[in-house]
Amino acid sequence: YFGGGAVSLASANEDIVALALLDDGRILVSVRSSYHTGNISGDDGDVIAFTPTSLGENTTGSWEIYFDGSDVSLQNEDVDGLSVYPNGDMYLSSAGAFDLGTTNIRDEDVFIFHPDTLGADTTGTYATGLFFDGTLFGLVVYDIRALHIPVPKRSSADFVQDLAINGLDFLAWQIGFGTTSGALPGDGDSDNDGDVDGDDLAVWESTYGQ
Repeated sequence: YFGGGAVSLASANEDIVALALLDDGRILVSVRSSYHTGNISGDDGDVIAFTPTSLGENTTGSWEIYFDGSDVSLQNEDVDGLSVYPNGDMYLSSAGAFDLGTTNIRDEDVFIFHPDTLGADTTGTYATGLFFDGTLFGLVVYDIRALHIPVPKRSSADFVQDLAINGLDFLAWQIGFGTTSGALPGDGDSDNDGDVDGDDLAVWESTYGQ
């Protein structure tokens, strides 16, 4: 599908350890250690984006920095798990343990970055706490090396997933109301845009009782 050796990912340091596909066709990767691809270089805390002009054995295209980890406190860390939600939020896992503010990140955990800008000048904030605490699920001796955050394919106000749209879903929307980024369907986000607002309530109102 993707011939990395044909597009400058040739050394052992440039082994792909995290991968995500964007809707616009770009391929996001993070590599084992330092990399140099065309006119960009960096290390294992970065995510780089490949825009293909052809794929397969004769892969061609261009590279750009998508996420510069050194800009946002990941200069000594190794991103080895990656998923990007449609609203732009990045769900990340790392190969080692480190402190991110008051949150202790371990290699069995998943945390969220809310970007303001991406590329060589990456800015943004991290969500408070962990998205997924692997210790709670018996993964303390394991390293998450691949992850995917599924996206609902249609609008739905069944926030509590009980196969009915009722008052429990309205309560979930009330609790989540005002969330401006990083919201998931269970928080009351019916239209998958990452926030919880009046548009989500409108979906609940129009489908109540189903």
